[in-house]
Parts: sequence; C-alpha cells; structure tokens
Amino acid sequence: MTPDWLVQLTWFAAGISATGAFWYFLGQRNYHGTLWAGYSTAVFALLAVAFLVRNDLIRREATLAGAVESRPQAETQTSPQALPVPHASGETQPTEPEIKQPAGEQQRPNQSIINSPGSIQAGRDVIISADPQLIRSIELRVAVETITTPVVAASETFDFGLGSVIALFTKDKQRFRFASDMRVFDQQVSETRRRLRFVYTPEDPTQLLGRPIALLETFDVLAINFVDIFQTEKFDTSLGGTDFECGIVVNGLPIALVRADVQPNGLLNKQQANLNVADTFSQIPAAYKAVIGARTP
Repeated sequence: MTPDWLVQLTWFAAGISATGAFWYFLGQRNYHGTLWAGYSTAVFALLAVAFLVRNDLIRREATLAGAVESRPQAETQTSPQALPVPHASGETQPTEPEIKQPAGEQQRPNQSIINSPGSIQAGRDVIISADPQLIRSIELRVAVETITTPVVAASETFDFGLGSVIALFTKDKQRFRFASDMRVFDQQVSETRRRLRFVYTPEDPTQLLGRPIALLETFDVLAINFVDIFQTEKFDTSLGGTDFECGIVVNGLPIALVRADVQPNGLLNKQQANLNVADTFSQIPAAYKAVIGARTP
C-alpha cells in the first residue's frame, strides 16, 4: 500500500506546479517553461490518483480476505451483551455478541423451516437429477432491514463492486466461507425502513458441492461481519428495529429461513455477530426431502 505521506507529497508537487511554476513562467512570457509546468502538473495529479485507486483496491481485497477469519469463542445465553468467559489462564475475556430475540418475545421462534410446496418460488422448473440428496448448488440470501429517519420510499437499486464474506461453522468448528456476488441491493421500503440484500455462494465450491445434503444439519453458527460494507453504504442500525433474515436455497429450492432481531442496537455497525442456527439447519435434510417428495409425481 502506498504511504499517505507519499500521496500527500505528490499532491503538493502537483499544486506547486499548477499554482506556482505555471503562472511564474507565464508571467515571464517563458512559454516553453509554462508548457513544462502544465505537463508536470498533469503527471503529478495522475500519479496521485493512481496511488489512491491502488490503495482502495488493496483495502477492498483485505476486507474480503479478512472478514470472518475465525469461529466465535463462545456464545451468550441470557443476555445480548458480551459476557466474560473464564480463560484457561484464569483470566477472563469477552465473548463475541450474539444476535438474540428481544425480551418479552420468548415464544416467537427466530427460525422457521419452509417445507410446503406452495412456498417454493423457483423462477423456472427445477430438474431433479438421479441423486437428489447431493448438494449441487447452495445460496444464502441475506437481508438486513432497519429503522431510518423519515425519507421518501424508493425502488430497489444495487451497487456493484462491493463484496463481503460470511461463514457457517459446524459443531466441530469446521468453517465454510460464503462470498457475495459483489452486488449490494438497496431499497428504502418505506419512509422509516431501509433494507440491504446480499446473495452468497460458497467461496470454495469444492467444500460443499457434490456432498450429501445431510452435511447441512451439522452447521450450528452463522458468523457475519458487515462493519465495512455498512460504513460504505451509510447503513446505520443504531436507531433500533433491525431485522436479520437468511434464506437457504439448496439446488434451486428455497428450503429454510432464519429470522432474528438484532440486539443491542447498532451491533452490526460495530463488530462481528454470531447467530445460533443449529435448530434450523438440523431440519434442512428432512425439509428438503419433503419438498422433493411433494414435487415428484
């Protein structure tokens, strides 16, 4: 990455050439020197812009490579705030915050399984191969919706070139990373509600594709980190009322849906958050089998 001092020095040289040398030579009627001063200004300005573009690309690659690098150490069970957990050395260290349901709504499940044929929204006919119990494709369709200050509602648009990474972890701590398709869908759905959507597929397809669907029931934690991309999109969750949703699509069929309220307010703008999805993923093989059975004559 190009040091900031070098970028600033390049801009300084461009400014000196433009505001000092150029007008000096022009006032002296030294047109040869004036042309060289103008040429130097353009070169230094373009060089500074090239440095900035290079730094931006490096930061973006680092964000994609470094987001969600390790599984959370522990999960809180009674409070959405991070709780200290005893360390092997006798010291305490905070856990990663977990997305929890708000108090007073304990009876409302934060995950649901879709296994009714009427809920399938496939864009075209899905052809089931000889062995439908293998994973041939899998998508995680994530949406985050939050309260905003009053603005005019607008139709959905998308920004291209902004990527992010989330991860699923198995009970034995094996990590499966999912990368977005470099698009961020953005919509002001009402005067006070804004939604961002992402579509994720396996970063390394060989980890999942071709393996039994029963593997999905071993997943128990979904780790997400939207800090950088929310900052870029100016998506503020600190006003509260933030809802997280993740649809699991296997072989072109929507099979499961995870929903959760995000607590505390602003959590997703500050750090990685972890959601316990064991209950939902444990039911995916049975739900998928039911969907296939309903679609097979």
